[in-house]
Amino acid sequence: MDELVFIDGIFLNKNKYLSILKDNLIKNANNINIQSSYKFYQDNDPKHKLRIVQKYLLYNCPKVLHLPSQLPDLNLIENLWNLLDRNIRITRLKEELKLKEEWTRITSDYLTKIISNMPKHLQHVIKQKRYPTKY
Repeated sequence: MDELVFIDGIFLNKNKYLSILKDNLIKNANNINIQSSYKFYQDNDPKHKLRIVQKYLLYNCPKVLHLPSQLPDLNLIENLWNLLDRNIRITRLKEELKLKEEWTRITSDYLTKIISNMPKHLQHVIKQKRYPTKY
């Protein structure tokens, strides 16, 4: 896993989002040797759909997949946040340092597992007709 980017406060505007992408997207793809083959997932948050962001991704990202908003069952990052939240709650340390430590403990096997379970997630979403699933 690569480095987390922490955002001061709860507000992330288009300029900060674009800055995070420019500073980290290509660098992290190169660090894990997937620079020409990765798929960048993002939901339909308004700042993700802005022309300036889309233009940057068009020229700097091999493939962008847009997830529907309000469908956490299709958003793989929710599995990671759930794991981090559980591990942090266990230790009762909700500090930036602890979050970084837990982030580095996420293995590629875990990532492979949640990605390989995606077809199962999709089947559940279809079966539930977009209502919440057990995932």
